[in-house]
Amino acid sequence: MISIGLLSFLRFVDVRGAMTFTDRGAGITYSLYPAPGTDWHTIATKILLLQYGPHQTQILGLYTVLLFVSPLVLWMLSKNRFLLVLGLSWILYLRNWTSPMMPTGAQFEYGFPVLSWQLIFFHGMVFGYYKDEIAIGSRPAGKRPPC
Repeated sequence: MISIGLLSFLRFVDVRGAMTFTDRGAGITYSLYPAPGTDWHTIATKILLLQYGPHQTQILGLYTVLLFVSPLVLWMLSKNRFLLVLGLSWILYLRNWTSPMMPTGAQFEYGFPVLSWQLIFFHGMVFGYYKDEIAIGSRPAGKRPPC
């Protein structure tokens, strides 16, 4: 974020691709950085809320939300509630597929909708949590792991 902003002061470096986002369907270009003269309080707040910065950093908002929910999912997995985790994950995904919504209302959800991406994230958590059991179950019959 800061490095791109500093590079923008060099006239021979074109950073428009990182400082703007163009909606090609609508033909509208949005600035991802503050306008000159914006007070530092507004800039600091919008940087911390991931409202300013390169479009590619918006995935950090998704990870923040998913990591916030992860302790609850890990607790459920420790209680062997993996079917509940997977079932809820699919319900949220299908609900969002039939009627898209943005529960956080955050800007990052335009590129990375939480209710869609959580499916991959939480399935990965379940597979990671039960990786040993999955590995044992996938061995051919009669083969034992080395002692």
